Amino acid sequence: MEKKIIKILKIFKKNKEKNIKIYNHLIYLYIKYYLNSQRKGNSKTKEKGEIKGSTRKIIKQKGTGNARKGSIKNPLFKGGGRIFGPKKRNYRIKLNKNIKNKVYKILILDKILNKRIFYLNNINIKTYKTNKLILFLLKNKINFDYNKFKYLIITKKINKNLLLSSRNIKNLYINSYNNINYFNFFLADYIIFVGKNIKKFLINNILKLI
Repeated sequence: MEKKIIKILKIFKKNKEKNIKIYNHLIYLYIKYYLNSQRKGNSKTKEKGEIKGSTRKIIKQKGTGNARKGSIKNPLFKGGGRIFGPKKRNYRIKLNKNIKNKVYKILILDKILNKRIFYLNNINIKTYKTNKLILFLLKNKINFDYNKFKYLIITKKINKNLLLSSRNIKNLYINSYNNINYFNFFLADYIIFVGKNIKKFLINNILKLI
């Protein structure tokens, strides 16, 4: 296992400047994709043609000395249409699966290089108590300070006790392996992987990236 990690480090350091430029751009694309997909784009205002109201001409065309006024639905009047108002739109952009997978591997590699990954075989909590989860993580030699750092727990199955006991802890996110939020992965200072033989699985995946 250690030989594989050393191999990764050597290859990564050789092309460090080139790799960082490429990887930063891929991460930028993913963040843009994720944040755009969070936007609903439901804001909509009515234009002149969409307003319900009388079509009667307000004042005659000539002879009053005032400006021409044809419709009560004119945007210049109160209750009239909006000029160039927002319309419903979809903000989503396309991102290939290949890029998403690369971003995931890049982020894992970054966390490994900076020694910000912890491994646990399982999380055994018999009751859903916040204090018990914190004590369990501290007992397993995890630098758990949720006031300073953000943490992401990635596990195979999110059980009820884990979910309920983590809800009151700020800066702690929980994802399953089938539904990893890469944006949370990017924001987190430390990643806690839960599962057997997960270390081998991660190293083998990163080797495919290089």
